[in-house]
Amino acid sequence: EAPAPPWRHAREWQGAFRSIELGPLDEAAAREMLIEAGVAPDSAARINAVARGHPLALTLAAGMSREQAGEPLEEAATRGLVAGLATEYLRGVRDRGCPRARRS
Repeated sequence: EAPAPPWRHAREWQGAFRSIELGPLDEAAAREMLIEAGVAPDSAARINAVARGHPLALTLAAGMSREQAGEPLEEAATRGLVAGLATEYLRGVRDRGCPRARRS
């Protein structure tokens, strides 16, 4: 999905952005991405079991696992995934007056 029009049309971003399609990462690439994001190697496989190689999901889960250090890993990562993906989804909801969609 292409970025929003303000990003595409802003003069300072002209020529600095290129849109590419990024599919799910394989197990090794997902593990490497998580470790580079500061996730302990023994936790990376457990997070990827939830994120299933999806780059945005991996990024959100890694961030949440770092922020919620004392919480069980799967719970923190899953909550981060759900909250982050829901936020991204709602950004795309055109009818901001639809309270039912926003409460979901």
